[in-house]
Amino acid sequence: MFSGKFEPNDEYNTAKAEFEKWAETHGEEGNYDIKAVPEHLRRFLYREPIYGYYLFISPNRLSIVIDDIRDDKTFTAHSVAAGNQREVTGTWEQIDTGLHMTGNEPGDEPNDGSFDMTLTAQGLNGTWTPKTASVTPKAFTLVRTKFEYDPKVAQRASEKEDYIDLGVADFGKNPSIDKLKSKDVENLTQPHIRIIRNLIFARHGYSFKGKDLRLTFEGYNWYVPVSNDVKDQLTEIEKANIALLNRYEKYADKHYDEFGR
Repeated sequence: MFSGKFEPNDEYNTAKAEFEKWAETHGEEGNYDIKAVPEHLRRFLYREPIYGYYLFISPNRLSIVIDDIRDDKTFTAHSVAAGNQREVTGTWEQIDTGLHMTGNEPGDEPNDGSFDMTLTAQGLNGTWTPKTASVTPKAFTLVRTKFEYDPKVAQRASEKEDYIDLGVADFGKNPSIDKLKSKDVENLTQPHIRIIRNLIFARHGYSFKGKDLRLTFEGYNWYVPVSNDVKDQLTEIEKANIALLNRYEKYADKHYDEFGR
């Protein structure tokens, strides 16, 4: 498995520079009225799920698993990015630095595209070109990654790189290990419950479609998207906790004004 991020392209870099210049004179960092942001820059922003601040997006994470390399010069793989898991089929050839591989996603989804990449001892690098001709290719450099489920990751406040600064450690319970009770969650706000519930999925490498959750978890080095369906990987405790959190999340959303602190 190879994992990393797409590299920022010219469009991204230009937009980010323009936004940073605009933001210098528009109040507290992140606390912007989205209607005040220049319209052409709004698609580069996302609203973080706890405090509602608008932040500039980062390039998507990408994971590629090479499933089979055959003697007939063909290969199969699958890609995982932005909530999509897609098959990749193509051909390879031996070059001085490794294997040059070109392959296509099925093409029946609007976000499908084609890969031109090189597999070396160091990793996997190349470009992904969407089938939409108006969008420029995206470059990537991926490193070999071994995904291992860790039910304690992002729970320890002392390990800052593994800690989501969204109140998870202050929660006092680990939703992947501790069987939650109503009293544990009944005074939490809807955004807080949503993060705790989705932390369970993130630990299993779930690839989020929702921009705010995806970009929130992709900001942490421990998170590696490996699949858009991890239901079979959930433990019995996690399933029970997800059901409980779901109930309270819906209730908190419906009665937000009088619910929570």
